[in-house]
Amino acid sequence: MATDFKQSPGASTAGVTATVKKQYELLPYPHRDPERELENLRYSNLDEIAGINHKCFRGRLDLSKPARILVAGGGTGDSTVFLAEQLRDFPAEILHVDLSERSMDIARRRIEKRGLEGKVEWRQGSLLDLTPSNAGYFDYINCSGVLHHLEDPAAGLAALNSVLKPDGAMGLMVYGKYGRTAIYQLQRLLELAGLKGAEPSKELLQELRRLLDKLPATNWQHHGQKLMAFMENADDSELYDLLLHTCDRAYSVTELVDLLATSKLHLLEFTSESRFFYQAEQIFRDSPWWPEISQKPLAEQQEMAELYWGCQIKHAFWAAREPDRRVNPTQLNLIPGWSELSRMVNVRESILTNRASVWSLDFQLRAGIQMTINVESPPVVRAFCEMINDELSIADIVNRIKQNPALSEGYSEIDMIPLLLQAIRNLSDHDLLFLRHPDTVSIRR
Repeated sequence: MATDFKQSPGASTAGVTATVKKQYELLPYPHRDPERELENLRYSNLDEIAGINHKCFRGRLDLSKPARILVAGGGTGDSTVFLAEQLRDFPAEILHVDLSERSMDIARRRIEKRGLEGKVEWRQGSLLDLTPSNAGYFDYINCSGVLHHLEDPAAGLAALNSVLKPDGAMGLMVYGKYGRTAIYQLQRLLELAGLKGAEPSKELLQELRRLLDKLPATNWQHHGQKLMAFMENADDSELYDLLLHTCDRAYSVTELVDLLATSKLHLLEFTSESRFFYQAEQIFRDSPWWPEISQKPLAEQQEMAELYWGCQIKHAFWAAREPDRRVNPTQLNLIPGWSELSRMVNVRESILTNRASVWSLDFQLRAGIQMTINVESPPVVRAFCEMINDELSIADIVNRIKQNPALSEGYSEIDMIPLLLQAIRNLSDHDLLFLRHPDTVSIRR
C-alpha cells in the first residue's frame, strides 16, 4: 500500500478534487497494461535525463551523488517508469504522487515488471498537500498534464515550487489554448447537455462515440481533422479525459509565462517536438513587420507563432527559478553524447554516410507539417560525430582529429573549432546531442 499525505482541513479536498479522483479511479489514465510493460519503454522528451542536465543544470547534474525526483500526478506511470529505467544504476530516488489508488497500482505493477521497486516511493494524495516537511526537496519535478486540471493551477505550482531545491528544475505540460479550439467547442456542447463530469458509464461513452461519428463536416473537429486524428483511436479513459473532465483549462504562451511568474519561475525552453511552432522569426523574418516584432517580449513573439500555426494542443517545457540554465556549448571541456531521439532516427549513422556538404534530416511534426534540420557536414564534422561516445570531451576529439591529417583536411584548429561548435549547436538545439560537464557521470554507463 502507498502511504498517504496528511491533508490539512479543506486543503485539497475542496472543489473538484474528489470528482477528479473518482474519475481516475474509474478510468485510470492513460490506459496501460502492466502485463505488456516489457514490450517497449515509452520515451518522454520531457524526462530524458541527459536532456534535463543539458537544458536545466548547465550540464552539471552529477548522478554519482543521490538525486531526488518527484513525479506529481504520475497517473499510471509513464514518466515514473521512464525516469526509473534511466536511473536504474544510480543512487537516485523517485517519489510518485497521485490522487488515484487504482492508477498508482498500475504504475507500481509496471515498475515491478521492470525490477525497479527500490527506485520508487508511492504516496496517494494531492500535490496540493506537498510540503518540505512531508516530502523534502527535489532536484527535478515532473508534473505533466496535471496543473490544468486543478481548480487553482497557481496554487498547485506554488506547492511544487515549495519542494523544489533552489537550483532544481521542473518539467511541465499544460494544455494549449488555441490548438484545442475544437475540443473546447465539443466540451461546451456536452456541458450544455448536462454531461460535464457525468459518471463515466459504458452507455455514456458509447453515446459519446456515436455523437462524434456523426459530427457534420462544418464542425470545427473536421476543420482540424489532422490535428485531432488521435481522437479516432482514443480509448475510454482518453475520450472522457478529453471531453468530459470536470476541470480543464488551457493557456496561451503569455498566460503560461504569467502563471510561472506567480511562483517566480522562468520558462527555460519548450521540448523539441513543438519548439518549431514557437519561432516567430521563421514566419516573419522576410516581412517588413519583423524589425518591430523582433523587439517584442519573447513570450509575445512565441504566442504570435502559436496563433499562426494553431496546432499547439499542449505546451511541454522546462522551468526553473533562474531564466537561463542551458549548458554553454562553447566550452571545449564539455562531453557530447547522442540523445535517445537521435538514436531513434539513426542520426549518427545518417551523418557518417552523408557525402553532401550539408546533412539534412526531415522531421514530420504535428498535423503533417515538416521541419528540416540542416548541418554543415564536411569530412571533419563527420569525423567529429563518429568519435562522440559520451566519454571524450570536445577538446579530446579535436586533438584526435588534429593528429590525423586525413581527418583534419588541412583545417587549422582556429578554423576547425568554430565549424564543429556550430554543428554541436545545431544538433543540440534540436535535442539530437546533449553536453555534460566532465565532473559528472554518463547517464549511459
